[in-house]
Amino acid sequence: MPPESPPGAVPTAMPPGRSAPWPRWVVYSLVVLAALVGGAVAGATVTLLVVEDRPEDLHVVTVFLDGGATAEQRTAVESALSRMYPPDRIRRQSREQTLETLREDYLKDFGAEVKAELGESFRVELPGSSIDCPALAPVGKMPGVQLVAVGQPADDDRPYALLLECP
Repeated sequence: MPPESPPGAVPTAMPPGRSAPWPRWVVYSLVVLAALVGGAVAGATVTLLVVEDRPEDLHVVTVFLDGGATAEQRTAVESALSRMYPPDRIRRQSREQTLETLREDYLKDFGAEVKAELGESFRVELPGSSIDCPALAPVGKMPGVQLVAVGQPADDDRPYALLLECP
């Protein structure tokens, strides 16, 4: 028969013949694991509810044509662009429209004026996070093409336009 404990004493060990249902290290590990999982769930919930989605960046590919580009050269450039991008995204611009969009997108914040002689252009606006620059290289080498530029116009998150280096 086990020895009697004095009245009012708190037992400090399991009675003989009985073992603890779980070792202490297992209980502590489960508590820590539950706290980590709970924190991860709470953090993910707050992130999904509070953080607003950032709209995708807009990339603009502009193919500037020589002033003397022929109709065949313009057609070849447009055909090459339509093989790379959705045709509904490709917009042909007159010389005046080209100058206006160049001023609007890239020069308005600096008060600069366009001094170069520009011809017509093709403009492709693409929402997305990246542009395939190597695919544009052959377009830049086509007859009648003066320059291929890739940029990001200014927006609410970026006060100045970016011209991206695209070999």
